Amino acid sequence: MVRQQSSAAGVLALLQEPDPIFKQHALKALIPLVPQFWAEISEHIALIEALYEDNEFPKPARDAAALLASKVYYFLGEYEEALSFALGAGSAFQSEAKTRGSEEYVETIVSNAIDRYIQARSEEESGGKSKVDPRLQSIIETIFDRCISEGEFKQAIGIALESHRLDVISKIYSQTKDVSLLSYAMEGVLDTNSSLVYRDQVLRFIFPLFPAPKTGDQSPHVHALNRLLITLSDPELTIPFLTSLVESQQLLAYQFGFDLVEGGSQDFLENLRSALPEGDETTQPVYDKLRQILTGKESVKLYLEFLKRNNKTDLLILKTTKDALEARSSIFHTALTLQNAYMNAGTTSDVFLRDNLEWLGHATNWAKFSATAALGVIHKGFFEQGEVILGPYLPQAAGESGVTGANYSEGGALYALGLINAGCGSDITTYLRDALKSAQGEVVQHGAALGLGVAGMGSKNLDTFEDLKTVLFTDSAIAGEAAGYAMGLVMLGTAAEEPVGEMLHYARETQHEKIIRGLAMGTAFIYYGRQEEADETIKVLLAERDPILRYGGVYTLALAYAGTANNDAVRQLLHIAVSDTSDDVRRAAVTSLAFLLFKNPSQVPRVVQLLSESYNPHVRCGATLALGIACAGTGLQDAIEILEPMTKDSTDFVRQGAYIALGMVLVEQSEASTPSFAATRAKYAKVIGDKHEDPVARFGASLAQGFIDAGGRNVTISLQSQAGSANTSAIVGMALFCQFWYWYPLAHCACLAFTPTGIIGLNGDLKAPVFDFVSNAKPSQFAYPSVTTPPKKETVAKVATAVLSTTAKVKAREKKKAAAEGDAMDLDKDAEGDADVEMKAEENDKEAVEETKVAPKKQAEPSFEKKPNLSRVTPAQLPYISFPRDCRYQPVRSVSTKPASKSILHSAGTDKFAGGGGILILTDQRPDEESEFISLEPPPIPEPAHAAPATGQALPTGRHIALDESTPEAAPPEPFEYSDTIHDEDALVQRLEPYEIICAMRERTKFNRSLLDRLPNLKFIATTGLRNLGIDITYAKEKGIVVSGTNGGGNTTVEHIWTLLLATVRQLVVEDRNIKAGNPQWQSTLPIGLAGRTLGLIGLGRLGAKTAQIAKIFDLNVIGWSPNLTPERAEAAGVEFVATKEELLRRSDIVSLHLVLSGSTRHIVKREDLALLKKTAYLINTSRGPLVDEQALVEALQKKVFAGAGLEVFDIEPLPLDHPIRKLENVTLSPHSGYLSDTNLSVFYGETVENIVGFLDGKPLRVL
Repeated sequence: MVRQQSSAAGVLALLQEPDPIFKQHALKALIPLVPQFWAEISEHIALIEALYEDNEFPKPARDAAALLASKVYYFLGEYEEALSFALGAGSAFQSEAKTRGSEEYVETIVSNAIDRYIQARSEEESGGKSKVDPRLQSIIETIFDRCISEGEFKQAIGIALESHRLDVISKIYSQTKDVSLLSYAMEGVLDTNSSLVYRDQVLRFIFPLFPAPKTGDQSPHVHALNRLLITLSDPELTIPFLTSLVESQQLLAYQFGFDLVEGGSQDFLENLRSALPEGDETTQPVYDKLRQILTGKESVKLYLEFLKRNNKTDLLILKTTKDALEARSSIFHTALTLQNAYMNAGTTSDVFLRDNLEWLGHATNWAKFSATAALGVIHKGFFEQGEVILGPYLPQAAGESGVTGANYSEGGALYALGLINAGCGSDITTYLRDALKSAQGEVVQHGAALGLGVAGMGSKNLDTFEDLKTVLFTDSAIAGEAAGYAMGLVMLGTAAEEPVGEMLHYARETQHEKIIRGLAMGTAFIYYGRQEEADETIKVLLAERDPILRYGGVYTLALAYAGTANNDAVRQLLHIAVSDTSDDVRRAAVTSLAFLLFKNPSQVPRVVQLLSESYNPHVRCGATLALGIACAGTGLQDAIEILEPMTKDSTDFVRQGAYIALGMVLVEQSEASTPSFAATRAKYAKVIGDKHEDPVARFGASLAQGFIDAGGRNVTISLQSQAGSANTSAIVGMALFCQFWYWYPLAHCACLAFTPTGIIGLNGDLKAPVFDFVSNAKPSQFAYPSVTTPPKKETVAKVATAVLSTTAKVKAREKKKAAAEGDAMDLDKDAEGDADVEMKAEENDKEAVEETKVAPKKQAEPSFEKKPNLSRVTPAQLPYISFPRDCRYQPVRSVSTKPASKSILHSAGTDKFAGGGGILILTDQRPDEESEFISLEPPPIPEPAHAAPATGQALPTGRHIALDESTPEAAPPEPFEYSDTIHDEDALVQRLEPYEIICAMRERTKFNRSLLDRLPNLKFIATTGLRNLGIDITYAKEKGIVVSGTNGGGNTTVEHIWTLLLATVRQLVVEDRNIKAGNPQWQSTLPIGLAGRTLGLIGLGRLGAKTAQIAKIFDLNVIGWSPNLTPERAEAAGVEFVATKEELLRRSDIVSLHLVLSGSTRHIVKREDLALLKKTAYLINTSRGPLVDEQALVEALQKKVFAGAGLEVFDIEPLPLDHPIRKLENVTLSPHSGYLSDTNLSVFYGETVENIVGFLDGKPLRVL
């Protein structure tokens, strides 16, 4: 039995011995005893330190003394001393690291070593004189080596970032080639408290390490590269990168263009456009297209089309709100105005306004301003027609209107014009500047300034800034406030000291609180994203006596460190929230937490939990908005659990904030994913309909209804871009929205944070092809909310006869038995309403209830769904989206930035960001096949108004062809029938000029540029099929002529291909002619047999592949070639791939063409190609006549270079009567009738009528 040691005195006594051997033994023996006897050993610490400092003492003994002193100081809690001695312990410390039981001590020392090393490196990098202790450097190098050898790469990268050791990151990547580690390093410096200078240094260092993205692998690091480029916003770095992509990966260049537009500022994008090279003959079209993408207008138009197509606005909700709120009350009128604007944001749908013109007419003064400005929210992005839509309201050239109240409509229209052009406002800023300078009244100046600020956000235009400053110096409270906001928006993120100095100086001089608030917020915008560069100004503002300037200081702090989760900034805001003397400042401090923490929404509920229970209602209100903004669109249950009790708060504006925040959190959630979704919607309806509820709370519930159904239920509220970078427009929009507390018209700016959530796939021509992708989740998880149903009218119910429960049991058993035997009786439907009602003897008698229940079998919900292009895909749904391998179109970058989580319900809102989706450039896996595209037709242009409504009603948007309902209906045209085809243009013009709608059968009549110019009445062409090369569709669009096509029915074309082929090679037409002519020779030809022969297909698209499939039935050997055909695609179609056209022509017994006619395929079969055919070969052309040189074909057939041809198509159709082909005996002809069949024409004619009706209704279908 081993006796337990009760003291270290005996071993300590050996330290007093003169013999060094005893001292060395004592030191080694004491080290393992420290955890038990550290207090006793600490009394001899001076002696232990002296032994360590004794240079005559052996090195191993000195190391042991240092380790012993380090461990004693560790247990004493003196970690700095413990680290100092551990550094002197050398090899003894390394040995201790391997000793069992010392893990906690070693971990603490290593942690402190890392902290000291980071501090020393930071001082060294900042120019300090102190250098890193070599012993400390050695420990850190050991830590790096151990992390790398054990595969703890992220831990090593974290230490390297904090200690400014970028060489370690390079070393790790060179060993692993793991791109995700570079992305991790990038996120580490972007999402932590790194200074701007160091952040940029790291990003510039790791950028060259990223491998060049490629189209084929969906480039998983495209999101990271995009975020990096947006953060740096350096054209000198971005231009060479884009140029390299243009040369080798054009589709990726387009993808980066769209992604940069998502998060890039206006001046950055403008610099990119101007710095892009012109390019040579090959690359110039690509650069031109990329330059157009970088204007931002392409993205805006695509999202506008997406929102218009998928609009699911529930008008019954708006009607219910309108009926509940008093229209003559300004606050209620504004509430419904904003609700309608949010619900229809970007959809261009003003149906509710047109249906409620009387309600709209009740708007007066600033309510009229808000109602007019709301048109900008509804039509946001429709920049092409913004001035037309708002034309009747905008100030006229003669100056402001003298009509009473018209100035409010004019000011609201100018503000609306800015909202419409937000994100692409460079074209409208000149107009708004002129309007601002010419405006005389402060209301119009107010609207012009706000519009100019929103449209010119981040443009950094000093001329615009000076124009706004001129308005500011008029010292008008209303105009000056808007000028203050706009000055900050124009200079967004510049940290320009001189403008800030001027603005703050004027803020201290003026007596108008509105101007001070505008300038204070403008200052915050100028320091957006500037982090430490704003510190001095923040310090000055927070020390001001004026609470409004301190209010601005709070927002300056929030916006300067937006998205960084900076600990010092968070700590400072929390301090202000509980200590400032102004309720406004305290509320703003709590709200501002959202702007710091929005990248980690799951943290926000924990941070504001206690604040939400504050005694101060302003702090509680700030907590609601902080949760709403930071957790918007996440459906985060922790946030909902805090907000729901706050909807019952005793203070009205706290309830208002809770309603609004819940609407933000629940936007784009479903009843399946969020249990409280339906209950919250019902609560809104109840509050709005309760006339005893406070108006402020009802106002909040109305706005919340708008948020929860924003953008036709197709947008989310997100302060992050799809790549994970800060969404500048959204952050600014939400900061402005928070000012609705003081000024309702600023609530319109919430639409700047609305992010459309859809997948919009485009090919290399920036057209949207028709295709499906897969959502690998149950449809109900991400379904649209159910449509509201109107309340049913109450009917008098018949009183049911009561029976005892025993009787009910007997009936139930009989019914169950009959059903089991298959003899269940059909119940009379009328009798069901008069059924007896059981009168139970006991409340808990469940037997009869269970027996009477007939549970219908519920079909299992599918675990996935197919969704077409331009479909809604919510952020939480993105990880579940996939493109099937056999899908013709594949994205050039990954759809989502994160993989699918195991649980849909619990994944929402817990990740840092769920980027991806949006506009996707697609690579076409089968370019030879004919493509079907989605028509991206702009919304109908509103009818011009004859006079501006005095009350400021919204203008109705009408049909393409305006109809005056008061005029008598026009008489129908005279009956006519044309059976000829005219090629003379003058004759065509004479025949077609009167008509506004023309139906074109296939490609017989050529509607070229010159003909279209001579048909002034033409508004609509209805053609058959989804492709018509006889119509100059591009020029028709330029002239405003809509062209629609139709689908087809059946397999008519494939059937005709084989009909013509068999008729040709079997000589059926010759035999038919001989029999009918009375030729006594019964059989006059010798057909060729197909089995074992070779069929050569030029083109292997949809029709070519089907032709090959049928050929196998006849035992034909099938070979294929086309300019873009690959061996893989040929193999997939079961066709032998041949490398050249010449080889195919030499080997084939029958050649059949299946190509789309284009500039590159015209005369793809030339004279020299025909000479390569076998003497016994046949040529079949059912595609387009010009694919073959027709003159050369005629000559070859006349000379019988090959056996014959079957021709369905010709250069000129109908084929002229004197054409030489008609006289050839070795040709089988058909009159381009491959599309003709009863099934096909039924679809052609039926959909042509649908297209005409759709056009007349202002909703054209199948636009080409």
